[in-house]
Amino acid sequence: MEFDPFAQNYVGAVEAAAGVPVEKLAGEKGRLVRRVLSQTLGSSANLRVLDLGCGIGLIDRELEHGVGELVGADVSLRSLQLAGARAPKTRFLQYDGTRLPFVGETFDAVFASCVLHHVPPPARPDFLAEMLRVLRRGGIALVIEHNPRNPVTRHVVSRCAFDADAVLLTCRETVGLLDSGGATVAGRRYIGFLPFRHAAVEHAERALGWLPAGAQYCVWGRKRAGASRRARTPSHDMAKNISPAPFD
Repeated sequence: MEFDPFAQNYVGAVEAAAGVPVEKLAGEKGRLVRRVLSQTLGSSANLRVLDLGCGIGLIDRELEHGVGELVGADVSLRSLQLAGARAPKTRFLQYDGTRLPFVGETFDAVFASCVLHHVPPPARPDFLAEMLRVLRRGGIALVIEHNPRNPVTRHVVSRCAFDADAVLLTCRETVGLLDSGGATVAGRRYIGFLPFRHAAVEHAERALGWLPAGAQYCVWGRKRAGASRRARTPSHDMAKNISPAPFD
């Protein structure tokens, strides 16, 4: 799927199809990621984090203020240009969708939000392997995905042009991918139970995280020793930096 044509109007398209405030929901996801990292790795303030498939940087705007360093990677150049304006503290780069331009064990945490359903099922193990390759041993891999058990979610996905290639996967399938890829699953929760978003709703929904009725779900795991050891020095022509700040 080519995402450049959808980047400019992404927020409006999702809100028209789903009837949810996209920016607010993305902010909640950023806070969820930060809570998971704080609970599993200690304070998130000094962590090096990668947003894999970052799109237009919706989550990054919230998350960049709560971690040490944040990098966003995506295949869509236009999305990354918009992301750079939305989250100026984050470094964004374009990659080829296959191999990330980082040596192994570069990051403390890597997350992918609503990306896997665009990856063809046969290619998903390789996607997870690459995700885990750049994650340090003991680091956290986190996946947020649409919940296909929610009929409203299925309806919304069917209405979005940029989801034409989507093949949704259940929470159980995501758990299996993380586990087979080399991450010991440490937690899971469902999110997005109501279409309207408010701080009180966000707080109340934390108690419902066990209920498989949310519009989306989140699964996270800790990288095991010996997982995804295919590390090498990246070639400089593999990625195009969108943000000029160095990442040492």
